[in-house]
Amino acid sequence: MKITINKNDDRYGFKVLSNFGRTVYSSSLHYFLTPFVKSGYKYAWEACRDAWKLAYKHPYHIQELRLSRYDMDPPVKTDVSAEEMLITHYLSIIRNLRLKAKGVIHDPEERAKVYQEAKMVIDELNMVQEKITDPKEKNKIIRVLKHCKSIIQKYFKEEARKDLEQLANTKIASCVEPESDGHLLDDETRRALLDEYAQRSCRAIQGKHDDIYYVISLDLKEITLHDFNNNPLIKIRVNEFLNVDSIIPVGKLYKVCPLHSVSFYQKYWKPIVEELKHFSIGYPPVLIKVDHMTLPDVPRENQGYIIEGWNCADKTITHVDISFKGEKPVWTMGLSKSIKIAQKIPSKYMEQDYLNAIVKCIDPNLKSIYGRTGATIQVIPLDDMIEVDVDFGRGLGVVRLTEKQIEIVSAGV
Repeated sequence: MKITINKNDDRYGFKVLSNFGRTVYSSSLHYFLTPFVKSGYKYAWEACRDAWKLAYKHPYHIQELRLSRYDMDPPVKTDVSAEEMLITHYLSIIRNLRLKAKGVIHDPEERAKVYQEAKMVIDELNMVQEKITDPKEKNKIIRVLKHCKSIIQKYFKEEARKDLEQLANTKIASCVEPESDGHLLDDETRRALLDEYAQRSCRAIQGKHDDIYYVISLDLKEITLHDFNNNPLIKIRVNEFLNVDSIIPVGKLYKVCPLHSVSFYQKYWKPIVEELKHFSIGYPPVLIKVDHMTLPDVPRENQGYIIEGWNCADKTITHVDISFKGEKPVWTMGLSKSIKIAQKIPSKYMEQDYLNAIVKCIDPNLKSIYGRTGATIQVIPLDDMIEVDVDFGRGLGVVRLTEKQIEIVSAGV
């Protein structure tokens, strides 16, 4: 299955393609079959959002359309009304749902999946019937809804009873608390959280790029924002605590706005972090929460700011420096020197020396990158050392190294 984003005039849409390249679902043609999909979108990332939602959270629509006569590639004429197609589509989903329910009676894991699917279908039908104003059509949807509810009443009584007892309203937080362990979350929850981060990041810069969309990596650790020509622009990394700890420009955006340029800070980093409501720095991580404060704008002259952070290791308030300095100004961020412990091992270079520098890996234990050179894209000052994110390119990507593992080949500007 493949998802493509398309544009018609000034509106965006999406298609879901089969492995053979045939259109299974088109937002402009099939939107009325799924209540959360629109026929067109102002921004590409909104189309991307609903495409991923359809593929990962509501795949039964795709499965049904693969088998139905409403697979319109190329579009076909039909005398069947949209309302009739909608009813037929959901009745087919419910028939398959009933078959699934019968087949998973003694399998707890599969029972849970089918039960969740039944609840999603009920939620969708409730949304559909709320939008319909014609009494006759509304009654048809209500009858379909009763068929779906009967599946839960017959096959999932115990699960429904537990839901009522717990009165659980599951909601993904916009920011996982620092003491939470991301490794304990299942892949579905992790993907949903990264999807939320991706949406917020796109929303933050949609005024500059209405064609931006996102892709979440298979390992659920990274989000990449692309333009409409599939060029990657920004990579966003999520750490083990499920907090964002890296926002870096790549490709053509890096050439125009390098990471430490004040233009990248003002146009991209700052609005994205303010939309995400947090950013994590260092290890053990210090979490900056920006829900009750605004990050500083780029000043007209050299200046530094101190903002409050939360040390996730010892659970104390700490501080982070954001500085703007230089004849060709750059911005840097690190743990506040006013509260840092004296370094146990003197650094070979100052933090500034690593900015935009070319470095070489000198650690023979790292066989894949030993002897290779790369560009530094982020500097992380810690209590007893400096860590540097290095982009080695050539398929090796970004690697975080200590200064013991690298040497500067060419100093940054």
